[in-house]
Amino acid sequence: MGLSGEVEPEAFQKALEGHVPGGRQLGKKARDGCMHHRPGIDVTLSAPKSVSLAALVGGDR
Repeated sequence: MGLSGEVEPEAFQKALEGHVPGGRQLGKKARDGCMHHRPGIDVTLSAPKSVSLAALVGGDR
């Protein structure tokens, strides 16, 4: 997508809105001809400590 280097807040906001360098807009075209964009979602999951300890004791890396 032509993204590299330090991220400027304005460029990041535009990318979240689906506007990328080169004039391209990300999204899906609806029946009415309008472009609909859904920004990505970032999720981090962590196992409880008891699960980590059980894996360690059981030899699971």
